[in-house]
Amino acid sequence: MKKIIVFIIFILTSVNCYASTDLEILNANKLKALHIYHGYPDGTLGLDKNITRAEISNLMIRILGYQNVALNGSEKVKLKDVEKSTWYEQGVKNIVVLNIMQGYPDKSFKPQENISFAECVCLMVRTTKNDIGLKGTWPNNYITKAKALGIIGSNNNTSPTKKLTRGEVATILYNTLNVPIK
Repeated sequence: MKKIIVFIIFILTSVNCYASTDLEILNANKLKALHIYHGYPDGTLGLDKNITRAEISNLMIRILGYQNVALNGSEKVKLKDVEKSTWYEQGVKNIVVLNIMQGYPDKSFKPQENISFAECVCLMVRTTKNDIGLKGTWPNNYITKAKALGIIGSNNNTSPTKKLTRGEVATILYNTLNVPIK
């Protein structure tokens, strides 16, 4: 009997119990209507799934209007884990050229890593160009700025290391679209 209980507890803790909120669904559908958010081949948006660095890079490039374009200098971007001809290669290279998102000191980008709250907030603040002259230490300076801009709620206490779902990013991204670009 103990083995069955342990097995059930293991299964329950292994399953992603996250369910998208009504606000996340609403914002994701707005982004889909604007042709910003794309779903999966089965037609779903996968709002309960974590979002990767490759996915968010290409999402931001689409918003900025640089999809299907090779920006000047993108051919010089060398990231050891961004393989040629992958669906995300050009978007990642473009986001690096625009200095909105960067790779790591070891010349990797970690495209399949799930994006953290701190990384996402930083990305949104940089996209709006509201990071110029930003003082303080990362990530608190970006989180504080995101609150001031309305990208995240002023009472948001999400852990900087929390991995975000596509639904959570939909709301952060939708809020970002309402921030004037400097």
